[in-house]
Amino acid sequence: MTPFPDLHTLPRQLRHPEVRDLAWVMLAPPMLAQTPWPQRHPLAGSDWVQAPHQLEAWLRQLDQDSSALQQWLSLARTRR
Repeated sequence: MTPFPDLHTLPRQLRHPEVRDLAWVMLAPPMLAQTPWPQRHPLAGSDWVQAPHQLEAWLRQLDQDSSALQQWLSLARTRR
């Protein structure tokens, strides 16, 4: 059900934990193999489905400079 099967190894190639986590959330297969209702990948309607290389490039660029992601994450930091 993942629309990005060619990118499944990308998270392991990224250096920053926050970027790796983001990539994993975006690229991981569904946790449930079967559900009682239809499922849709959250990015199924994105432009990235037609151009997964752009998603890869964006994640790699974010891995080079993750300051914007770290700043955004710091706005809602929780201790759970």
